[in-house]
Amino acid sequence: EITTRLVGSEMCIETALAAAYSNFDYALDPYLIDSSIYELNSVQKRYMFLLERAKESNVEIPAEML
Repeated sequence: EITTRLVGSEMCIETALAAAYSNFDYALDPYLIDSSIYELNSVQKRYMFLLERAKESNVEIPAEML
């Protein structure tokens, strides 16, 4: 179950990360740049959280997810 959740979440995180990078690339306003940076950090933290949960559950993590 955790493997399925991790893989599904990883796909969502990939999409969210791509969107956050795209928003950052096109942001011109300083507020939007700051917002994009916070969004990038948030997605990265969520991913790290999921990896930690997988490690705690002794789930083997595919190399492409690291």
